[in-house]
Amino acid sequence: MSVSLPDVLPEEDVLDFVQRQHGAFDARLYQQVLGAANAFKEGDEAIGVAAADEGSRQRARTLLSRTRLDDLHAHPPFEDRLHVFSLEAWDAARWRRVADWTLGQLKDFLLTAPEASVHDVLDGLPSDVIACVVKLMSDAELKAVGGRVFHPLPGSKVGARGYLGARLQPNSPTDHPEDIRWQVFDGWSFAVGDVVLGTNPVGTRRPTAPST
Repeated sequence: MSVSLPDVLPEEDVLDFVQRQHGAFDARLYQQVLGAANAFKEGDEAIGVAAADEGSRQRARTLLSRTRLDDLHAHPPFEDRLHVFSLEAWDAARWRRVADWTLGQLKDFLLTAPEASVHDVLDGLPSDVIACVVKLMSDAELKAVGGRVFHPLPGSKVGARGYLGARLQPNSPTDHPEDIRWQVFDGWSFAVGDVVLGTNPVGTRRPTAPST
């Protein structure tokens, strides 16, 4: 099932759109609009939140770009332990500097502001807001931000300017530990995996290969 969005009204944001379509806040439609703003992903399609066409995707992005950060923060698409945990490191004082911005304003800020200014507000951005602003950016824009804003891992060069890091994610069609183990060794032989090492289990059981 895909998400087909009708035309949006001038100045309408995500919450206005959901209210107009259902007469009240509807969590499922809200999740669908957020998902429809993504570039196509098979995972989104599998759970019914992928845009049906490019027009629907652009309309979802328009709605998101007009939505205030404070409204997005007040309506997390999912609330679980990870969501609660992420808020423990949240800087509410820095959040108040940007809470009245729209997502479109945040995008423009990330693309144009000096690196020091971006760092000054990052700890005040909840993870849901960060996830939403990424949906508005093209690959070129994401690269532009990544090429200007750096977060070195304390005690290392990972994430520092001029340092190339890589993720190593072995996948075994049978979740066989020996298969995963040798994929890890192969990746390490090419100096891959210094940023993160993880696995994507095929089945429901937990793989026994090393994971960090």
